[in-house]
Amino acid sequence: MITRRGLLAGLPPALAAGLPRRRAAAGIPLDGAAALLWEALRQNAWGRTLRFHLTAEDPGLEGFLGWMAAELAARHGIGLDIVPLRDEAEAVSRVASGEGVDLVALDAGALLALRQQDLLLPARSALPNAAPPPPGAPEGGFGVPWHGGGLVLVHDAAQVPEPPPGMLALPDWARARPCRLAHPTPRHALGAAFLLQALHELVPHPRLLESPTTDRNFTLFTAPFWEWYGSLRPFLWRQGRPSPKGPRPCGACCGAARSP
Repeated sequence: MITRRGLLAGLPPALAAGLPRRRAAAGIPLDGAAALLWEALRQNAWGRTLRFHLTAEDPGLEGFLGWMAAELAARHGIGLDIVPLRDEAEAVSRVASGEGVDLVALDAGALLALRQQDLLLPARSALPNAAPPPPGAPEGGFGVPWHGGGLVLVHDAAQVPEPPPGMLALPDWARARPCRLAHPTPRHALGAAFLLQALHELVPHPRLLESPTTDRNFTLFTAPFWEWYGSLRPFLWRQGRPSPKGPRPCGACCGAARSP
């Protein structure tokens, strides 16, 4: 997300908003006035330092950002300063306080909080190479995906010789092995990814999730997910409640005996 104090703040608003997203998104080279607008933006950024705030801590991501910093400096004369954040709440407070945040990686909740305070610039209209968002995308033009990832579930064949074949089978698997399954809190990227994977498997067709969100279709599309999670949660470790600080014995966390 591009904040109002970011690199685009040095351009007139009409210039930043006037970049033709349709031509660029369709892969058509910029020409004429469009090319002049983009060149003005590029020259405005030369010699400046981009402050990118994010919470992720990952060796692979750090390597990618190091490569990206070198490319930005060599090709465009832009410095890249990575500023670590503790959590999403710190990201919101830093942008709101005007601490010189140019770009920030946010989840949907933090993005909504900043949009409600009118602290973000429309990112897609300012980035001609950004693909158009799918219908119902939560960022609403004020953000663009900046990296992707995949969630892979692995198992130890010696300990789990017959893993569940998919999310639909998980409640029955957990019922036979109470207290042996847990997932990170949905506030964590892995916890959210685990539950999103289930949602994608449980809707009639994943493309339904690209529809504009309304109260009616949210209830309709997520009903199978809530039924699934309701049947799974009683057999999770601590019945899905967040883990307490410090070590705790599994004991009677599910009110059921453990199975191998």
